[in-house]
Amino acid sequence: MLATPTNRTEPEADPFVLYAQSLHDYTLQLWIESRRIAEEKAHTKAAAAAAARKQEEQQKHREAGSS
Repeated sequence: MLATPTNRTEPEADPFVLYAQSLHDYTLQLWIESRRIAEEKAHTKAAAAAAARKQEEQQKHREAGSS
């Protein structure tokens, strides 16, 4: 029968649990980074659309004023 040491303060970590936790952390970081990039793209696209609408409105205003 194996005796377990009584002076250990933390249990021995299971390699599979360590691997699973590392994989989880890694994929979480990838997901966070991809969400950040997607949000930046969406923000840039929305800003470009707003600028285009503003430019169209200014063009319409100029055309209406010159008529």
